[in-house]
Amino acid sequence: MNAVGPVGEPVVVVVRRLTELVFEVLGFVMKAAPLGAFGAMACAIGKFGLSTLTSLGGLIALFYVTSILFVVVVLGGFIAAYVRLNIFQLFRYLKDEFILVLGTSTAEPALPGLMRKLTFMGADAPRSAWSSRPGTASTSTAPPSTSPWRRSTSPRPPTPR
Repeated sequence: MNAVGPVGEPVVVVVRRLTELVFEVLGFVMKAAPLGAFGAMACAIGKFGLSTLTSLGGLIALFYVTSILFVVVVLGGFIAAYVRLNIFQLFRYLKDEFILVLGTSTAEPALPGLMRKLTFMGADAPRSAWSSRPGTASTSTAPPSTSPWRRSTSPRPPTPR
């Protein structure tokens, strides 16, 4: 018997099954989303012409400019004030992970390297794994540090053997 008890066990089973069902439906929607986006764009272009793409392109450009400004100004200012680290130095340090995310269109392959580099910089394992899925936190091979952030003179973490 687990910590739930005999009365709560059926509730836990139902919640787990509902969670699995929701994730299956969500997976189906995510797989069908590109087809829906293609259909919506084809309908808009067929009805209003290619000029529709210019307004869509402007919206996408506005989104990227806003995102870049937020990351550089707001998050960069926070990192500079709290951690005393230049955001552009951090970008150079994490360049390989950015390229991996750009090439694969997902962040999952970059998480082990990102966590290893953050741990090497001085973040302990829970802080470096805050955005990862369970199980990927154990891939970090760098030794734990005693301080939350430690600046290192070495530009790259040691490669795992």
